[in-house]
Amino acid sequence: MPVFNNNAPLEITCPSCRKKVKKPLRWFKAKGNCCPHCKVLFETSQFKAGLARAERALKDFGKGLK
Repeated sequence: MPVFNNNAPLEITCPSCRKKVKKPLRWFKAKGNCCPHCKVLFETSQFKAGLARAERALKDFGKGLK
């Protein structure tokens, strides 16, 4: 079960055109999405790996509180 809400809005700056992209977290997790402004493909592997590490850390933290 994901720790983060997949419907939560997330805003990032496109590394190519530098415009703001605001979409739900699930959009950034999906493979093959492009910037709606410049159409450059978003590379999300590092983002998803970092998100997975953060979710594991939060789950471990929660277990320690019990």
